[in-house]
Amino acid sequence: MTNSMTAFANSEMDFENLTINCELRSVNHRYCDITLKLPERFRYAEADIRHAISDKLKRGKIECNLSFKKHSQAQQKLSIDIDAVSALLSTTGSIAQLMDQPRPFRLWKYSHFLEYKLRSKATKPLY
Repeated sequence: MTNSMTAFANSEMDFENLTINCELRSVNHRYCDITLKLPERFRYAEADIRHAISDKLKRGKIECNLSFKKHSQAQQKLSIDIDAVSALLSTTGSIAQLMDQPRPFRLWKYSHFLEYKLRSKATKPLY
């Protein structure tokens, strides 16, 4: 007897200051055809998500919608890594000493490093 491959699943998970929602739909299909709809913030994880789905499902037309909702500012807790800030300031001080005309350090110019650090923490498997 053939089992139906039509299915629907929805799950939600809190991760740092986000609530991540994942919705999966599948219908019968001869091959494994995975369609991902991801916010730009999660594009870096597309290959990992495809791999996780294809490890569990061998065939079917599968649609995965991933969305997120930021928690309000009142729910967010700001934590500061004092060691990282100290290392950053020490390094910028050393660089300033090497420069002929040092310029003042502006943290906002380096905020993409903070985004990278958050992204690197999120590279843990989502499943």
